[in-house]
Amino acid sequence: MNTKTRNRIFRPAIACLVASAFSPAFAQKIAPLPPLDESGTPPPNVFVAKQPIPNALPGAGWQWTGYTNDQVNLAFLLYSGTFATRCIDFTVPTWTITITRDGVPFWIQQGNVWQNVDFGQRCGLNWSVSKGSQFEVLTPGTYEFRMSQPQFGADVVVSFVLPPCINTANLPVYSARHQAYTDNFYTVDPAQLNSAVSNYGYSSTGVGFRNSRTNEKTAPWKRFFKGAPQIEHVYLHLAYEEQSVYPYGYVYERNEGNVFPTQVAGTAPLFRLTKYDGATGGLEHAYTISTAQVSSLQSQGWTAEGEKGWVCAP
Repeated sequence: MNTKTRNRIFRPAIACLVASAFSPAFAQKIAPLPPLDESGTPPPNVFVAKQPIPNALPGAGWQWTGYTNDQVNLAFLLYSGTFATRCIDFTVPTWTITITRDGVPFWIQQGNVWQNVDFGQRCGLNWSVSKGSQFEVLTPGTYEFRMSQPQFGADVVVSFVLPPCINTANLPVYSARHQAYTDNFYTVDPAQLNSAVSNYGYSSTGVGFRNSRTNEKTAPWKRFFKGAPQIEHVYLHLAYEEQSVYPYGYVYERNEGNVFPTQVAGTAPLFRLTKYDGATGGLEHAYTISTAQVSSLQSQGWTAEGEKGWVCAP
């Protein structure tokens, strides 16, 4: 897991500030956020052999926890009960900070020194934790922040829910139709939509849903194409369905964002419908989150194939 200390540039990006029972008025206290005192910044998992701080005290509390506007980093500010001019110069009783997501450990660090926070003599930690290089955004779920310092009593815990459908974490899916081809085209790339309309005779039909950027809970929504005489696009996220289309002449083209294979609170089911013309051999697929549109297409001879992932409303 990548980590980095928060700097002053990072501060304005906090999008979600979650209330803590330890600081009822904190939303007002940190808007704008106080500057970080950079007189001492201990790295994670740091244990040093120095003189114990003479006034190491209990009373730690989460001042705020949150995530950045681009949903790339978690961030937190923790006040300890300890005060010093340079907190990094002294040791304190060992602390452990654990962040979990949906009950599974996400980030764990230990140490016996604090950093100065708020340009004062207050000791604590002001830190950010990244999503990891293999994903575009943080994974939605319930994040719990726990600070344990057994010498001073019970753990200090706060949590918040990161929803899946924040606009910066997902992409509009543009759709277009070619009536003569009986083909529906979907893409998250406006340039590809413009090409389909300008160069291939498709007509734009708007944005019906939004797909997610990559995170640990998503699967790529893959676009496949079959050429003439049966010009047809189909979009799949299940491996067995992907394997089933290759024998019929479909070719993988690209990913069009990502869907959630299982339901995540705040998402909508993505329905797939098909229509086959026995006289011409033409096959077409349509995707929608609208149950009314499902019913309308069924009345026009389309067959509903059920939920094929979960996505966000437009």
